[in-house]
Amino acid sequence: MQVVMITKDAAGLREAIVSNKPSPITYNSPKPKEITDEDKVIEVYKIDVKPEDVVIVPVDKVFQ
Repeated sequence: MQVVMITKDAAGLREAIVSNKPSPITYNSPKPKEITDEDKVIEVYKIDVKPEDVVIVPVDKVFQ
């Protein structure tokens, strides 16, 4: 699978991905407990991504 992400802090995002940092889900309005309980499981779901598999491409190089 290949994923493209656009962010202000590419290095920080890369580190969070390769270190499996928890990713809490936030909402603009309250959600039922059933959903927030499931979110707690999802936010710590481990996805093995090797550091060498994450490439940061500067914006001026994207379409080259």
